[in-house]
Amino acid sequence: MASARWLSRVMVAAALLLPRAASADTPTKYDEDPVGEGEADHKFALLLNPVDAALGVYGGEADFVLGDHVAVGVTGAFYTLNNSSAMALDAGLLLYPLRGALHGWYVDPQVVWLKPMDESPVHFTWSHDVGGFGCTSGYQWTWDYGFSVRLGAGAMYYDGGSTIDAESARIRGARFVAEGLVGWAFM
Repeated sequence: MASARWLSRVMVAAALLLPRAASADTPTKYDEDPVGEGEADHKFALLLNPVDAALGVYGGEADFVLGDHVAVGVTGAFYTLNNSSAMALDAGLLLYPLRGALHGWYVDPQVVWLKPMDESPVHFTWSHDVGGFGCTSGYQWTWDYGFSVRLGAGAMYYDGGSTIDAESARIRGARFVAEGLVGWAFM
């Protein structure tokens, strides 16, 4: 009976003391949060949009961190619309006003250029090419080890392509856009 009391007291003491000992460990690089200390924790990210890929738009985005709260996003994609292939190039200025680049709420004003693939890429005609501008906003999560998810929505306005067939003309005008990107951020 005495040994059972002694064992129960040892177990209670261990339960009370072990969490304190574990919390006294020195923090590692992954325990620290360098965002907000004057330096971004990631400098570059590569992202893909799996929903776009399922719909036949194949491409990706590269984000380059310029400062504590600013990154430049460059997107390239190839897609098929009404049996004609095209490429799209998009550039945006990602602004993260609250937490820091690649973290938290963002606003992304951007411009886009769409070009039919049956023409030379250096040949520009407003009657075939489509240009656009707009803005998206949402939230981005980037974990310390690099995995990143960005969800957002916004609107784009497209113009040009006046001689494209009537079905392809549906890309002209104001359009709702949504983005769901996953990828990896690097130091």
